Amino acid sequence: MTDSDTTVFGFRYRNKAFEGDESPGERNTEIRGNEPVARNVSDADDFAETSGKVAVDGSATRDSVHENAASTRGVENENSDEGFDDPPDGGWGWIVAIGALLCQVLVNIILSSFGILYSKYLLDLQTSALVSSWIYNSMGFIMMLSGVFLKAFVEEFGLRMTGSISTILTSIGISATAFANSPWFIMFFYSFVAGIGTGLLGCLSYGIVTYYFKRRIGIANAIMSSGVSTGQIIGPLLITRLQDHYAFQGSLLIMGAFYLNGLVGNMVFHPPEWHKKKPTALPRATKSGHSIAEVVLRILRNALKTLILIKSPVASIVAIGAAINLISYLNFLTALPFAMQEEGFSVDDAAYCLSLSGLASLVARLTISIVSDYSCMSKRYLYMGGTLTVSIFSVAFCFMPSLTFKSVAMGIWGGGVGVYMGLMNLIMIEFVGREQHMNVLSFNFFASSICFITSGPVLGFVRDVSGSYTYSLLCLAASTMFAFLMFLFLPAAQAYEKRNKEELENKNENV
Repeated sequence: MTDSDTTVFGFRYRNKAFEGDESPGERNTEIRGNEPVARNVSDADDFAETSGKVAVDGSATRDSVHENAASTRGVENENSDEGFDDPPDGGWGWIVAIGALLCQVLVNIILSSFGILYSKYLLDLQTSALVSSWIYNSMGFIMMLSGVFLKAFVEEFGLRMTGSISTILTSIGISATAFANSPWFIMFFYSFVAGIGTGLLGCLSYGIVTYYFKRRIGIANAIMSSGVSTGQIIGPLLITRLQDHYAFQGSLLIMGAFYLNGLVGNMVFHPPEWHKKKPTALPRATKSGHSIAEVVLRILRNALKTLILIKSPVASIVAIGAAINLISYLNFLTALPFAMQEEGFSVDDAAYCLSLSGLASLVARLTISIVSDYSCMSKRYLYMGGTLTVSIFSVAFCFMPSLTFKSVAMGIWGGGVGVYMGLMNLIMIEFVGREQHMNVLSFNFFASSICFITSGPVLGFVRDVSGSYTYSLLCLAASTMFAFLMFLFLPAAQAYEKRNKEELENKNENV
């Protein structure tokens, strides 16, 4: 083992972003011009040996390769656009997008179906709305907080291992709740264990397309994000059928096993360097941490560094506004089955409304993401239009008297969700750049975790005090309107940053 390798839990991996996925027998070198270039041939270790022995312009030795890697590593970790220069923009990238779609389907089956999975069980236990809301929002808090550590996890373990670990954790968490004997048992396994798994997997599949696409990012984003709506469509219907045939316990055990299909999606998450149009030699990093404690500390340090990088008012508006939209929409989906049963509708009626909103969301996501690649219309205006639509029809749903009218309201509501969720990735890239996208996405996850842990108790308290879930849904409509108002100030934030930049440049010139 070289000084750049680490063993954790019996696994050997490299401490370099996207290189942890390399398996023996996949990489070697060939010479193009004067540079050693990676290609798929034999043992991965031969690549480092070969790149060290072959002279680059007659002067680069193995020691100089490592020396150059060490001298530039600090810059790479903070502001690198490695992985962005000359992305594949197709080819294997389409396979990655499909793998991300599969992972999003699985994640959102769980996210959108909490009320279908657990509402009857929790109501039979006479669990208060406050406790039920705590369970789901604690899961959201852990899930989003896990996303903050995504970049650090990938740098330590690689894309595929990070995805595989998170898939297995989610499967264990969901399966274990089949043996629940109290709401707190569900809270631990669903909120904590499954929360970590879904957080890492969902955020990983959401961000990976930006490494593989530039010109066709809209189409790739549409493929990936369609998994969110697909999970919302099939999840409620699938779970209600499973519960009809296998009851509460059996349906959860089947869902836990079903979730392991995510391993298939994880396996296609190759390091983007393998598929670049102009592949380059990848020098190994020289970190030497061999203990679990050192790995954990490195992950914490890298995650904190990511959050510190976010000082921009523009990035803050985009990240926090998107977080409020996300949490409002997910809480609405969770509270809807409780609210409809409270009004005398059945669980099947609630599942029908959820699936209908998911179908509308899917159509909107596919349309808006693809059109955004070619349309001259402002992504910001489209995003704000979707946000306003969701706010208005959240209120309308609460006062619709029949299932037909509620279904129509949920269909339009789902279309609005599809617009702003389909554009979330693209809005971040447009306003902060591709190089800072993962940092802003991590900040968005952090903001979302705070929104989750604070909104849960508030919504549960409002329901218990008012005696109706309608008031909780109206609170969610108000929070979506607040996100809409935040995006009105985005041009002012851009102008402020531009002035600061010009003042700083003038000051430097005078000095």
